[in-house]
Amino acid sequence: MDSHRPTRQIRRGQEEEDAATLKLGAFNNVTALTVSEAKVILEQLQKDKKDATLNEIQQKTQDYVSLFSRFRTSEIVQAVDRVVRHPGNPYEPYEAAQLATLCCEEAEEAKYLIPSLAGKVEDEVLQQLLDELSSLRRV
Repeated sequence: MDSHRPTRQIRRGQEEEDAATLKLGAFNNVTALTVSEAKVILEQLQKDKKDATLNEIQQKTQDYVSLFSRFRTSEIVQAVDRVVRHPGNPYEPYEAAQLATLCCEEAEEAKYLIPSLAGKVEDEVLQQLLDELSSLRRV
């Protein structure tokens, strides 16, 4: 496995951003959305503005989240949110959003794609969560 992690330096004197260590810059302590949550929000906004047309950026965003959303209904998205953000789970908001967006099949894959999970949770516990997410995808 590659030990190189992409990081981004900000201005001189500011801390380096690194998602692997949950140094998210301006996005620390912010609840991250999954692609499926973004899809539900955008659909609701469009419903609320019945006769409004989307501009080019809004339409591209809508197309993207529709294509990559793993969970299709708002009820399933809420169920996924309850699973990944359960108070007993040790996951930070960023990690929870990534788990629900990536829908990894194996704990090893999840820890590789989300390096901050390494050492945080046992593979068996993480695998149970991934299996539950997988079952919600089939609903």
